[in-house]
Amino acid sequence: MLPDGLATFGNKNPLNFTLAEWQQAKRQSIDPREIKQAFQKAWVQSDGLICFKNALEQHGYYLAKGDRRGFVAVDIEGNAYSVTRWAGLKTKDVTVKLGSPNALPSVNVTRSDIRSKTTGQMRGYISDLKYRHTDELAP
Repeated sequence: MLPDGLATFGNKNPLNFTLAEWQQAKRQSIDPREIKQAFQKAWVQSDGLICFKNALEQHGYYLAKGDRRGFVAVDIEGNAYSVTRWAGLKTKDVTVKLGSPNALPSVNVTRSDIRSKTTGQMRGYISDLKYRHTDELAP
């Protein structure tokens, strides 16, 4: 018996990810399904650029204009994620819904904004939370 994605074209699991996506998430010690769900949930909730930007910020990602790709999201640590890749969308669909990325700040500007917003105390909280999270997952 064939898997659903092969038996019926387009019937694949929307939370599946590529090797590149898995490796990027693994470097950040994050479950790639969580990242994909955050992007897809933000996409479904939004009806335009401002709504999508706000929805991503609720999940800890900041929308920016990419160097090679149109729209990217930058996390609190400064890592860039392609919106089209992580949301599982086509570039044309993203452009129709969000418009041109030229109105957004570049990745470097967004990274510096994030650095200025996060204080040392906040970074300590984040690292403590990550440490507790990995400690709780240990057998």
